[in-house]
Amino acid sequence: MPSASGKPEITAQILSKDDYSKQWMVTLMSPPELEQPLPPSAVRVQTALIALTANNIGYAALGTQLHWWDTFLVPASAPPPFNDTSAYGMVPAWGYATVLSTTIPSIPSGSLLWGCYPLSTHPVTLRLKPTAPPNHWFETSDHRRNLMPLYQRYVLAYNPPGPLTKPSSAALEKLGKTALLKPLWEAAYLLNRFVFAPHQPTKNLPIHPFGQGAWTPRDSNLVSAVVVIVAASSKTATAFASELRFGRAHGTGPLAIMSVASKIPDRDIPYAATAEESPAAALRNVTYDTMTEPATLDWLSSFSTASKITVVDFGGRDSAADRLAGVIHEHHALAEHEVQLIGVGAGLNPNGSDQWKEGRLASNASTARDAAVERVGAE
Repeated sequence: MPSASGKPEITAQILSKDDYSKQWMVTLMSPPELEQPLPPSAVRVQTALIALTANNIGYAALGTQLHWWDTFLVPASAPPPFNDTSAYGMVPAWGYATVLSTTIPSIPSGSLLWGCYPLSTHPVTLRLKPTAPPNHWFETSDHRRNLMPLYQRYVLAYNPPGPLTKPSSAALEKLGKTALLKPLWEAAYLLNRFVFAPHQPTKNLPIHPFGQGAWTPRDSNLVSAVVVIVAASSKTATAFASELRFGRAHGTGPLAIMSVASKIPDRDIPYAATAEESPAAALRNVTYDTMTEPATLDWLSSFSTASKITVVDFGGRDSAADRLAGVIHEHHALAEHEVQLIGVGAGLNPNGSDQWKEGRLASNASTARDAAVERVGAE
């Protein structure tokens, strides 16, 4: 909608960097730089369809440490106090944007690009260079130089006319599901395929959860492990459970999978057995209230060939994974088991993330992906 000056108004979600629970939808004037010609090898895009998940909270929680605040800066045209970029910022979200103008012939105006975009109607400029595989691009703006590579990647998803030219409900549903699930599934796939990979010496696998560091075939071996998934109702956790269940060769999966969530699900999706699947791990669903009860610990200790308990925390509240690991260490029948504790994503804590606590390994999808591409190729 145009303002009284005739220039279009834009709306942006702006957050306090000190306390991201404080958020505002702010109306801005169109920045003057949008009227300038595009530089070479650049596109100007506007957010078209994005997904909001717990990931967005993680981007705010670790926005300073991992430079997510640098992805899209608050425009200088923002009214005070929001134009103070040391105190206020915007978090990115995964989805699609429409190309409004371009100096890249292979990305015509009207195209849809997949990647990270602001929660804003504010058009932004992306400086792109081609990378492998075809139709993939890498953002090179100086203010984003410290951002992890995964969040610098853009993919030409649709040439014009794209599915949003005359959107149908089916097209919107497909785009929405992709925006919602693609980044989460990729993180789960990396964990299952590369971090907990079966021993493949010719591929130089497995890969450390953070993408770098010592991580041996013994570390990655789940054959003698019980896997505990904390915050199991999250989408990334659900995808990881599905990958463990259906995405592994026979005989390479864990002995058992225990899912910890706020409530027990009505049905075991995606864990329900099918006629086509390989023999599956034993399953148990518990709540945060019952995860340390004697019956739960007795179940964990009932697998005579288990030597390891792998706890993968997808953002459980109130340090649930750490509490469970502590109880396991003290349990008479479990004290000799090796306990792996891996944090995936940021917890729902405005003052930081449980992922980085001492005694646990942090998982990083960006560095893990880079390591996987280096070892097996981008295709």
